[in-house]
Amino acid sequence: MIKLVVFLWLTLLPIVLFGNTSFNEPIGLVSAYMCLPGPGGQASHFYSPSRFNADDQVLEQCETCLNADNAKHNACKVDRFIQSEDCAGTICGDAQGAFIMEHDFKSRFALQHDLRFQDEGQYPRAQDENCRFIFWALDPAVGIEDFRQHKSGNYWQQAFEASQHLVSPAFPLMELALGMQPATKRGQHQLHIHIGTLAHGYRKSIDSLSFNPDSTQQIEINKMQFFARYVPAKEGEDPLSGNNIFEIVSEIIPGGDLSMPLYGILVAISKNKKGVFVLAAKNWERSEINYKQPRVCHFNKK
Repeated sequence: MIKLVVFLWLTLLPIVLFGNTSFNEPIGLVSAYMCLPGPGGQASHFYSPSRFNADDQVLEQCETCLNADNAKHNACKVDRFIQSEDCAGTICGDAQGAFIMEHDFKSRFALQHDLRFQDEGQYPRAQDENCRFIFWALDPAVGIEDFRQHKSGNYWQQAFEASQHLVSPAFPLMELALGMQPATKRGQHQLHIHIGTLAHGYRKSIDSLSFNPDSTQQIEINKMQFFARYVPAKEGEDPLSGNNIFEIVSEIIPGGDLSMPLYGILVAISKNKKGVFVLAAKNWERSEINYKQPRVCHFNKK
């Protein structure tokens, strides 16, 4: 896919937002890289060049892990495994964890129980992370910035359902944290959502936000500046049903789609249990979620 480099000098005017704190986030000088539409006319999206990314340094950032060059890269390692014959059934596993496979037409995903905490020598970062799950889309899609594929499935709703029905014990609603790292921080190119519980300080801060679905709020948590929005659930449905989390993030962050590769997403259930709060912060990492519990979590064997 042809790449177009667009250099933009953007200085945002102060934005009037409603929340507990007030701060402006100018974009400044941005080197915005844009993927041009392909032969099929797919919409273009912005991307973060590999040289700016910590681990996701595939050769073709505009392409998914189906791309031949990308598929060989370590950043497509997990997708390569879950697309293999080893995972053609309902369960599979490798050195990094066990996977439950959902191949249903409407729910195509893999749920990983990350077991790297069992090998602290090889994976020191995972030490004591005994309750970490990762939702993987099986359809080809990159992370937060690739909105071409985000409308093809409600990944966040499916991740929520997995946290409640495929894990034992199920994650408590008020502690549940669903997160996605930005392109600059993620380790894998294929779309995936981290599942854990809210880290210290998050619940109290989120509970201070107002239930106004029409306003973008700003709040600081753990020295990170978040843009947030309350998203009510449809009557009688699950908190994440019918809402496109990616579009909401694009609406609330400075620069919109241009900035999508730079922002991480955190989704938490609202204290009234009638919706969720969607939060986005630049360079947010999965380490901001808690994966340590008093006992090891397992797949629900029912």
